[in-house]
Amino acid sequence: MQDIRTTLTYLYDLQFFGIKFGLENTRALLQFVGNPHKKFPVIHVAGTNGKGSVCAMLASIFEAAGLRCGLYTSPHIVHFSERIRINNIEISENDIVRLTRLLQPEIDRLQCTFFEATTVMAFQYFEEQHVDIAVIETGLGGRLDATNVVEPEVSVITTIDFDHMAYLGDTLEKIASEKAGIIKPDKPVIVGNVLPEAFSVMQKKAHENRSPLYVLGTHITIQNSEVGIDGGCMDAQWRFSDSQGTITKINIPLIGEHQLDNAALAVAAARLQTRFSVSDDDIRKGIRAVIWKGRCFIKRKRPWVIVDAAHNPAGMRSLARSIALLHKEITGQKILMIGMLSDKDSRNALHEIVPLFDRVVAVTPPNPRALPADALAALIHQTGKPVEVIPDTVSAYDTTLQKLKADDLLVVTGSFYVLQDILLR
Repeated sequence: MQDIRTTLTYLYDLQFFGIKFGLENTRALLQFVGNPHKKFPVIHVAGTNGKGSVCAMLASIFEAAGLRCGLYTSPHIVHFSERIRINNIEISENDIVRLTRLLQPEIDRLQCTFFEATTVMAFQYFEEQHVDIAVIETGLGGRLDATNVVEPEVSVITTIDFDHMAYLGDTLEKIASEKAGIIKPDKPVIVGNVLPEAFSVMQKKAHENRSPLYVLGTHITIQNSEVGIDGGCMDAQWRFSDSQGTITKINIPLIGEHQLDNAALAVAAARLQTRFSVSDDDIRKGIRAVIWKGRCFIKRKRPWVIVDAAHNPAGMRSLARSIALLHKEITGQKILMIGMLSDKDSRNALHEIVPLFDRVVAVTPPNPRALPADALAALIHQTGKPVEVIPDTVSAYDTTLQKLKADDLLVVTGSFYVLQDILLR
């Protein structure tokens, strides 16, 4: 009998087919199992940064409302099963093995990519488990992303910034055009904080699709907000075409001002969908209960260790603002442990984050696309900060942690692949 290790090896080996833009394979594989994605309503979320946090908050809100909510996100940090959850319970190893066995003949015939295969696995699992609703995060872009086979109740586009430029384009307008591909005819779309050149693309696409457009800062506003080391609190006000209101005292356990924006987008999406009733208390309870590891996650205190999956300049800016909240708590040294992938904008990402730290440890993420630690260190040297090269992430973490004093801070960031082993320790 096929075991989980053999199954995961098979799935990961599908990465041999790389990133394949287009929906033909996904649609064919879905047809093979009876189009499960059409059996339940969906909220579809895209964006450069913040989409995972918005998805987690939305799923938690729906769970608090008594619904059975599927959640599909990527990438995973430690275990493959993190990608596919229902009410925050990860898919079992037995179900991963069973569904892979079910799909494998057609996966092989079509030569599906890893993401195409796992996306269909998620839809099939959600249909089998009779979810009431599913929250689906795009993998890359939107227009030709494997998840873009859904007809969502609401589309959410969180932010637009420079990332994955080899695939999505080298201007904000081109990147925005790909993300805007999830906007569907006559379905509402919510847009977060985006620059004017990106917003004009969203506005045009929404108009072409007769899609009601709701914008953070205009139709959804944040009031009476506070942020601190334990998260944030805010009131959220919305003004839609057919309703308006305010929810007060929303407590957000995730750290950073950007999480206020993410929470506001989740509130708006929960309010805009019309399939299910969601109360103010459901929203408060759901957001208060959300857990999203790897996003400015405090692993320990005294000494402080924070892990964050920031991997592009915009993500590093958000992380920098979050770290600033700790200035009263951290009186000792601030050490940055960072590893980047070679296809990321490392130079500008480092510019956003390195100046906050006293010294830096450069590592090599355990991934074929990794930027070698010595090459990363060469870029860090240009900032004038002292840097130590310890390629192995676990060795770097253990060595650095042993030297920390109680009032010191260690931040681990740069790639999901850097975080994998650290979160297990």
